[in-house]
Amino acid sequence: MTVTSRTKRIASGSSDSESPQGESARPQSERAAEKAPATKGKGKKAPKLMVGLLAVAALIALTVWFLGRGKESTDNAQVEGHVVTVSVRTPGQVAKVLVADNQRVKEGDVLVELDLDELKARLAAAKANRLAAEASLALARAQLDLTQKTTSASIRQARGGVSQAASGVVCGGGRYSKGHRLANKRGT
Repeated sequence: MTVTSRTKRIASGSSDSESPQGESARPQSERAAEKAPATKGKGKKAPKLMVGLLAVAALIALTVWFLGRGKESTDNAQVEGHVVTVSVRTPGQVAKVLVADNQRVKEGDVLVELDLDELKARLAAAKANRLAAEASLALARAQLDLTQKTTSASIRQARGGVSQAASGVVCGGGRYSKGHRLANKRGT
């Protein structure tokens, strides 16, 4: 029994404790009116529920389409696309990859970070080689200076020896010619 039918009965003077005969004494249209509002409420909920379910389904379909757009899938693993060769400036071990699979990248983007330990070791070896080369250069310059000084002294010494020999030849030449003359006189 609904609140409206109770109110109608109270207004008409009937009580809740009426007998089944009093209930049947009521007209059938009144009983139908009591049941009608309950059916109308259920009838209004069904279309709203269908509209809500359709809206949720449309939202899910839109989300799936939006997330999947621009991506191709295949059963035989053949996808058409642009293949670009990537080369490195410096060889080495990769420490960290900075891009995800199928991520769009532009020219100049950093894709990976290399392990710096090997590169640091190469740099230290190169610096050591440079220092060794600089030391060799300094030694060669010192030896060059020493060689130039000793060479000039040796040249002076050789010139002195040449002068001495030349003076001995001149002096000896005079003696030779005197001795030659004496020998010639004796022999004749």
